[in-house]
Amino acid sequence: MRGLFILREKSGVLFRNNPANNPRGEILSVCSSKSDSTGNGRSTISNQISAYHFSPGGYKLYFALNSGDLYCLDFAKNWYQLIASLNRGITYICLCEPRGYVLLGLNDNSIRILDDESGKEINSLSGHTYRISYISVQPVSGRYGLSTALSETILWDLDTSTCRCRLHIGQKVNMVSVTFIPPRGEQIVSCFQDGSIYVWSTDSLQCLLRLSNSDYPNQLYRTITFTSKGHYLFAAGRSPFVYLWDLKGYVNCLSQDSPDVDYSNSNNRFLRELIKLPEPIKSVRRIEWIPKSCLIDFNQFYHDSMICDELSGLLLLLGTDKRLRLLIRTCENSRKSLACTENLPKHQLSKNSTPIYWKCLFTFGCGSLEDPLLSSFSLPAYSILDLSDCQGKERNKSFNCHSLLAILDDHGLLHINDLSIVISFLNSSSIPVIKVKNEISNEKSSLKHTENNTRNDFPTFKMSTSYNKHICTTNPGPLHKKDPTNGFLDRKRLRLLLREFGKFPNKYRLFIWRSVLQIPCNTQAFSILQKKGIHPAYDLLSTRYPMRSQRLLKALQKTCSALAYWCPLFGETDWLPLFVFPFLKLHQNNLLHAFEVAATVLINWCGTWFEFFPNPPINILCMIENIIAYADPELYRHFVQYNITTEIYAWPLLQTGLSEVFNEDEWFCLWDSLICYSPSLLLAAVASYSICARGPLLMVQNTDTFEAYYHSQSTLPISNIIERAHQLLTSIPSDIHPEKLLYSLIQTDTQNKNKENTCLSFQPLTSPYYPIITRYPKFIVNYHIQERERIREEEKEYLRQKATIEDMQRRAQLMTNEEHNWYRQQQLLLDAEDHRRTLLAEEENKLREQRKRLSALIREVKLHELSLAEESRCHFRQLDIRRRQCELNKLEQELTRLTNCRIDEIDAATYAAELAGLREKLHQRRAETLAIINEQLQSRDRNQPPNKECLFLTSSPDTNDSITHDRYLERNVNEVHSHSPDYVKTSVDSDVAKSNLKRNSSYNKSCDANFNHPSSQRRMDPVNYPQFLCREETEGVYAAAEANTGRAVNRYG
Repeated sequence: MRGLFILREKSGVLFRNNPANNPRGEILSVCSSKSDSTGNGRSTISNQISAYHFSPGGYKLYFALNSGDLYCLDFAKNWYQLIASLNRGITYICLCEPRGYVLLGLNDNSIRILDDESGKEINSLSGHTYRISYISVQPVSGRYGLSTALSETILWDLDTSTCRCRLHIGQKVNMVSVTFIPPRGEQIVSCFQDGSIYVWSTDSLQCLLRLSNSDYPNQLYRTITFTSKGHYLFAAGRSPFVYLWDLKGYVNCLSQDSPDVDYSNSNNRFLRELIKLPEPIKSVRRIEWIPKSCLIDFNQFYHDSMICDELSGLLLLLGTDKRLRLLIRTCENSRKSLACTENLPKHQLSKNSTPIYWKCLFTFGCGSLEDPLLSSFSLPAYSILDLSDCQGKERNKSFNCHSLLAILDDHGLLHINDLSIVISFLNSSSIPVIKVKNEISNEKSSLKHTENNTRNDFPTFKMSTSYNKHICTTNPGPLHKKDPTNGFLDRKRLRLLLREFGKFPNKYRLFIWRSVLQIPCNTQAFSILQKKGIHPAYDLLSTRYPMRSQRLLKALQKTCSALAYWCPLFGETDWLPLFVFPFLKLHQNNLLHAFEVAATVLINWCGTWFEFFPNPPINILCMIENIIAYADPELYRHFVQYNITTEIYAWPLLQTGLSEVFNEDEWFCLWDSLICYSPSLLLAAVASYSICARGPLLMVQNTDTFEAYYHSQSTLPISNIIERAHQLLTSIPSDIHPEKLLYSLIQTDTQNKNKENTCLSFQPLTSPYYPIITRYPKFIVNYHIQERERIREEEKEYLRQKATIEDMQRRAQLMTNEEHNWYRQQQLLLDAEDHRRTLLAEEENKLREQRKRLSALIREVKLHELSLAEESRCHFRQLDIRRRQCELNKLEQELTRLTNCRIDEIDAATYAAELAGLREKLHQRRAETLAIINEQLQSRDRNQPPNKECLFLTSSPDTNDSITHDRYLERNVNEVHSHSPDYVKTSVDSDVAKSNLKRNSSYNKSCDANFNHPSSQRRMDPVNYPQFLCREETEGVYAAAEANTGRAVNRYG
């Protein structure tokens, strides 16, 4: 097998030398990263292989990585190269050889068409709404292409790069596959998830046929494939059945283009066979067919010419168990004991019908390291292969390109195998078969098979098929009662692995150990042991073996306690924690597994150590001593010379399981080998440790140095010790061979004298309860337990009495201390009381002085307050006097003002009354004067013509001018007085008259002003003031006032 590391090289040579043949036919292994392949064989997620596909004929293999890189492996030219980098995830690859195209389905739901040589993009197709899961091209012409997604299929015309037709289906039914029927692709077959299969015409796109079977309506197909000529169709899916449809006659009808023929009523006759798979296979993920013409030396499997030539080939079946099986269909041969009924429906059975067998030739994906589980596979397009041209093309001499098989395992590695090489290795071995007796009477099936003794390293798959309209039964028999790994992890296969690598992979070590030791996982029994708590023998485990990790210490306590409760012997074994600790550390995350692994090792590898308990196992140590004495006499004499017994150089190693002298990796490597071999290898390993260290040991002469050496880390290579141990077991004579001696010990103990090799048979733990261990001196163990229990009880009593005495002493001391403390407290209280009294007296004196000072201060404050109050009172009195004086002054002023006002009012009233009286008199006198004047005027008028002044006199009183009126009155009065004989004009009268005239003038002005003012018009209204006097009356009043005051002289008496 060769590893091809692609990511760091864009091109290179595939094979430097011709690949060597191997039973699996593997010629090449492709991984995406060199660093991953040298480690655990896994590729990173970004560089894993996402799609791969063979070219027709198998000369080229195209594969793509998740990063979008497309590579081509050319087996004819022995070359590989990077074709294109699309930077997009590629979901499917399909080759169109007639046109030289490579069709790539991308994760963006589009299709890229590239040139298969240069990698240049030719065109792009888009139209899907879901991820493209399958692409198919018309075989011969390459004109049309089919692309399938989740719920749609598109028929493309590659000449014009357009969509010719689109097939939509419902949401509840998904598309499984749509492909062209070989060899020319004149018809299209579509398979749906519900089991429906339709055949369409490529040219007319008319539905020609629907395949169905009334006996099995719910078929739930997942994958289909055709034979090379398209006459037979294999269909399988979510059921343990493979349906073989015979379309030979129907294809002939289709070639005649007769769509009027109705095949709906005769669909049952197209179902040729129904292959029922065994129980481990629940469903099928993919099936493919390879004809026998592509396989070299394949005709040897067909000794009968009655087998159909088109069904002569291999059916590759990948189940949900991720294993790929190669099935062959054959007739009965020389094995007369393996007969069965023909695999045909009841109406086709005849007396001369030939039995048919489907047999498994080989299986890929056994689940081991060299043959991991598979996720998918791919084959070249054999149906469109022109086999006549195969010989003319260049081909590799070491393998057949037409029979190549590409397999992608769960680790992301792509393996290329040659099936012709596998067939050549199978030629010398017989083919296992299973007979199935299938009759209408519903009899039980009988199973018989032949064992493949020559190739026991590879598992065989036993399968048979049958079809019956009413019944289809298969009896798996004892085939499925084997261990779950189907023998892949048996000790023989693991020994081969250890010889190659020296140890198990760290990732799978726990699984391998559990499988080899066959631990039963008795959860209920282990939980019962755990509920009992910590065993008394391991209560003080932390003091004996202090650890940094408390979690690991508690786990060790629980595991040792469970072992002690399971078998009392382990409670008395002081070296048990040292022996169990490395097994516990390996399974520290699961105490159940740690307990059962340790218990299994103790039963099978340490079962003979306890015969001389509590002394060391003298018989076992003598075996080791015999081995050293035989293999290295010089070293043995050296031990004897310096009195070095096996209790120094052998028993310490056995007590710790050699974990004290080796580190973790070395100890794992040692016990990987020990669990795959008999317990005698452990004794040989202990002897081998001393023999390999003979150089340093021969120089030691001190016993303490010997003891220190066997309790310290060793520098010896573990591989040398294991190899030397195997050499010792093969070279030791039978009389001192540890395996024979161990067998004799067990035979003597069990008194089983039969020839069955019981001592070497592995004894796993029983389920659901653990076995009972009796191979130890019970009376000694029981006596030890009783004595230990008695000592424990006495110790408890001693501890109880000691605790009581200590408690009494503690109480007495406590009482003494309390009494002493009480006296001391009393003395302190008295001293404190005296001190407090002294302090109180001092405080009282201070308080007395403070009170005196406070009284004096209060007296001063009160005196000061009195003085301030007196001053305030005097000041207030002065202010009150001033206030009262001001009030008096104010009252005097107010009285003065009121008096003046009163006087003014009285004067005004008096003056007004006088003025009113004078005015009244004046009016009277005026009236009288006017009367006299009028009389005089009348008398004058009689004697004289009219005078203008008289006219003026009569008309002037009606005027509004007050000044003219006054002057008029004055003039008239003067005239009257001047003409009147009785009037005597004096100075007083003239003054009075003038004053009256002034007053009347001013009064008239004020009245005129009041009358002219708008507001006065209302007040002076005659209605509101009916007593308002006219001008003449006013003048009379003034006159009366003057007369009353004596200021005027009434001339008329």
